[in-house]
Amino acid sequence: TAQEQNGLSTQYLTEKLQMQRTNISSILNVLVDEGLIEKVNGRPVLYRLKDTNPFSKKEVSCFKSLIGHDSSLKNAVQLAKAAILYPKQSLSSLIIGPSGCGKSTFARLMFQFAIDNGILAPDAPFIKVNCKNYVQQEDRMEEELFGKGNNLIDQGSKGVVFIDHVQLMTASAKARLFEMIENHAYTVAGTNETAALILLCACNDDTNKMILESLLQKFPIRIDMPALSQRSMEERFQLIQHCFTMEAARTQRVLTINSEVLRNLLLYEVPLNVKQLKNDIQIGCANAYMREFNLSPTHLNVYISDFDHYVRKGFLNYKAHREEIEHIIPENYSYAFSEINMEKTELVESELKKKSVYDVINTKINELQDRGIPQKDINLIVSVEMENAFKLY
Repeated sequence: TAQEQNGLSTQYLTEKLQMQRTNISSILNVLVDEGLIEKVNGRPVLYRLKDTNPFSKKEVSCFKSLIGHDSSLKNAVQLAKAAILYPKQSLSSLIIGPSGCGKSTFARLMFQFAIDNGILAPDAPFIKVNCKNYVQQEDRMEEELFGKGNNLIDQGSKGVVFIDHVQLMTASAKARLFEMIENHAYTVAGTNETAALILLCACNDDTNKMILESLLQKFPIRIDMPALSQRSMEERFQLIQHCFTMEAARTQRVLTINSEVLRNLLLYEVPLNVKQLKNDIQIGCANAYMREFNLSPTHLNVYISDFDHYVRKGFLNYKAHREEIEHIIPENYSYAFSEINMEKTELVESELKKKSVYDVINTKINELQDRGIPQKDINLIVSVEMENAFKLY
């Protein structure tokens, strides 16, 4: 049965073995203490044989959906798995990285990983606390986190409590937090009872050195997240593809984009990392959507002019990365993004020629000459046409 695959409850064993429930409980607790079986918290509590290899084939990993899980984020993913799967009690973890690098998303994946692998129940809570919301409100922070009644720590019981910008916590709040880490549990407000939860915290990598060192001394696991500039061009291109695919789904249109746009997105400086990259792409698509709202219900052209000026400065970095860029994004291709995937189409020679204003002029002059029109008149006709074309542009 499904229950036998996930673990066995005390009640189940009592009925099958026809023994007293108290005797079954005593035996199970002894086996847990000896490390022969493990307890799976939930309702009801289940017991199962302990897997001595925490990274066995039976392990389920939602981290595979994370771009870079097997390259730039490989070490971070391995540490996250080890922290969650640690025997008896998952280890508290501190996630460190620059603003916008994906620390909150990573914490969410750790939570999902714990559920997928039976460490937490499917309905376990995920409580996020952003310490930025309590700046200059120190009393409110401690009251909502640890105060009597239904505080945030209590709400995260048997689940995950994720504290973002933990470096901003008050000294007294940090003391309460460190006590929880050392005891692997917390005292339920207003009682003498203790309960367990998985504690995840995050802070920026530019945190004051003394504060950062005090945090690192208390957390058993440190998980470092890289800046976007530290990740490969291939990974960044995958992130760009993912963003355009998401926008295609939101707009319900196929997004057509040329190589110039993609190269600039691949090369411009992004101080706020993945979060900014997503926002900039969303702004560009929104501008294109407004511009072409009444043109087509199924397709949308996104141009470099739809993006902020600092995105267009990406080509200033082209020379330093020319060979790598041309390998990832060939110039003579157009790209179409749907909510399913990206398609790349090679441009035919005639389409490539149309890109050059000089090719247009040469074609027009040759046509007029073939018709026997004097050169003086040709110059006048072409100059007037080009002037009108530039005004329209």
